[in-house]
Amino acid sequence: MNRVGKLIQMVSERRIGFKMDEVMRGTHSFEPGYGPEGVYPMEFKVTWGPKHISRWLNPLSNRFMRQGMEGDITVGELCQEAPCIGNLKLDYFGDHMIEYNLQFSADGKSYLYVGEKMNVKLWEPARLLETHASCYGRLFDMDGGDLVSCSITKFNWRELPEFLASFRFE
Repeated sequence: MNRVGKLIQMVSERRIGFKMDEVMRGTHSFEPGYGPEGVYPMEFKVTWGPKHISRWLNPLSNRFMRQGMEGDITVGELCQEAPCIGNLKLDYFGDHMIEYNLQFSADGKSYLYVGEKMNVKLWEPARLLETHASCYGRLFDMDGGDLVSCSITKFNWRELPEFLASFRFE
């Protein structure tokens, strides 16, 4: 069977997915008592994508526009390229947001990063350049639930070709 035939068979059997690599960079500041005062760099590099495109695109599926992701996260003065794992939710039609949830460990503690791109409305394309690129994040200590840090990270539009080129079927 040729490559096209194999791809068609995989899609029809709902076994095909895709992956993409995304980088978000910015800054964060610790909440009082959780780290040094000041503004520090923050970055996460993740690979995300659904395992089954047919479920991912089905609005009746519990996996609609939701997928796992993994990579590494740097939170200045806390960790450097710590392995992370989590989920990405693309909610263009309900809450009009994109939500990143990443879990990682640093210095023997577990953390949860929740980042949100808000007001992502496809019918307002002029605003998408800002709303689709700016991610407002909060970092929580998973043991006590305390807010540790707040951040703003951005997708660099100059890296769009690299982001698009990272697309691959799996």
